[in-house]
Amino acid sequence: MRVRLPPSAPEGRLAFLFFGGVWLKFLEFDIQNLPLDSIVSDLFEGLQGENKLFVVTMNALIVYEYLKVPRYNKAFQRVNYIVPDGAGVVKAAKFLYREELKRVPGIELMMSLCRRLEGEDAGVFFLGSTEESVSKMVKKMKEMMPGLNVSGYHGGYFSDDQSEEIVSRINASGARVLFVGMGVPRQEIWISEHFDDLKISLAMGVGGSFDVISGILKRAPVWIQKANLEWLFRILQQPRKKLKVLPRLATFSFFILQQKLRSSAGRQNTHGDKERKDFHQ
Repeated sequence: MRVRLPPSAPEGRLAFLFFGGVWLKFLEFDIQNLPLDSIVSDLFEGLQGENKLFVVTMNALIVYEYLKVPRYNKAFQRVNYIVPDGAGVVKAAKFLYREELKRVPGIELMMSLCRRLEGEDAGVFFLGSTEESVSKMVKKMKEMMPGLNVSGYHGGYFSDDQSEEIVSRINASGARVLFVGMGVPRQEIWISEHFDDLKISLAMGVGGSFDVISGILKRAPVWIQKANLEWLFRILQQPRKKLKVLPRLATFSFFILQQKLRSSAGRQNTHGDKERKDFHQ
C-alpha cells in the first residue's frame, strides 16, 4: 500500500490513500471511482499495511454535514478513503464535471468486504443501532458467512462518558475491522475522535445497514434502487425520523447548483478576458 497526496489535494488537509486506482476530485474531496470488487481488493490490501484506514461512503447528507457542522468537518481530517454511495453525489459529479462516478452503496461494500474476510484471521466488530438490532444482524451474518470472524458487537446508544469503555472493549476483542452504524454525523465524529486509541486497521461508518440486515428495516426493491429513489423509500419507512433530512437534501441541491453557476461564470469571465485582450491587441 502506498500513501501519497494527489497533486490537486490542498496540502495539509487530507492524506488521501491511493492504491493505483482512479480517483475523481469532487468539491473538496478525492473520491475513489472504482467498481465494488476493486474497492474491496484495495481495502483488503490496506489491511495488510501499517496505516489505518478511515472509510467514508459519501452521500448528499455527508456533504451537507461537512459544509455546515464544524465538528463534522474536523472529523473529516482523519478520513483517507472515500467512495461514492449516494445517488445525489453521483448525479452532482455528472452535473458539475460531466464525470460518471461508479456508485458503491455502503451496505454492499460492508457485505462484500465481510465475504472477502471469510476464512481470514482478521476479526470484525459491529458497533451501532440498538442491542436487539445489532444482535439479530450478527446472527444473520454468521448464518450467511460462517467463516467470518466476528470479534464482537455492541449497541450504538451510549453516552460520551461510556466511549472509553467501548474503545477498550473493541481493542480487547482483537478486531481488525470496525463497522459503525450510528448514523451521520455521529458515526464519523465518533470514529475520528477515537481513531488514535482504536487498535484496528479499518473503520467505516455504515449508517442504517445493521437495521436492514437484521430485518428491522427493508432495503428498497431493485427497481427503486435503479431509479435512485432509495432515499424516498427510507423516508416512507421512517417518516418521523427521516423527514428532517429533506431540508438538508434541498440545501445540498442548492449548493451544487450554486457551484455550477460559479463555475459557468468563471469560464465566461475567462473567455471574456481573452476576447478583451484580443480586441486591444
